[in-house]
Amino acid sequence: VNDGIFQTYDLEQLSSQTLFRRLSWSTDGTYICSTNATVKNKHVASTISREGWSVSSTQSAAAGAANLVGHKQPVVVSRHCPKLLDASKQVEQDNNDDDDPDYATLVALGDKRGFVTVWSTRKSRPIFKLQCSESRCTVTDLAWGQTQKRDDMILLVSLLDGTIVAIRFGVPSELGRVLSASKQKRVFQLRYGLDFDDDTGLGTRRLFVGDSSGPKLVENALQLALEEQEEEEDEDDDV
Repeated sequence: VNDGIFQTYDLEQLSSQTLFRRLSWSTDGTYICSTNATVKNKHVASTISREGWSVSSTQSAAAGAANLVGHKQPVVVSRHCPKLLDASKQVEQDNNDDDDPDYATLVALGDKRGFVTVWSTRKSRPIFKLQCSESRCTVTDLAWGQTQKRDDMILLVSLLDGTIVAIRFGVPSELGRVLSASKQKRVFQLRYGLDFDDDTGLGTRRLFVGDSSGPKLVENALQLALEEQEEEEDEDDDV
């Protein structure tokens, strides 16, 4: 039980940890970032792969599983940026749009002493670190946003003492290039067979009816029944 990121604690030890443990799914849905984890007595945020729910270890190298080491206090909050970063080289920008886009996810972490770090899946170290609380109080929540006039990203940090800190990141000067809306939609089309209703990448989702090119995410039983009925009708028409 004490191996990996899962450990047993006495009640006295548990009370000294944290009351805030906000998990966050990655933007592309490939892994979930868990907080308040420890590896070899070091406080980390561990990402758990969606494929087999695997964690990072010496015996496992599952895609998406990693231990984000960089906090001396328990990590209490994780929040993924809704935008994906463009990880392709500049010379590859004119490639065929049908190719699987090369991208990276961005996640922000906050710990019990007010430190905030920002990580990219293409970097082994945090790309940003800042202590947001002068009183060293815990981070309670994180939220990502985007400026209207420019493509810069804003990270809002709420603290237990009532303070809210806004951190602005330049795009592409500090975070890198953001994946275009069409390419981000392409990621969900190839991975889950999902499409979006608008160009922001944040609209209502719907399944590709009759498209069997990839795995499907069933959103409700009625929708599944309608799709199965349509497939049966198509088979009868072919006969």
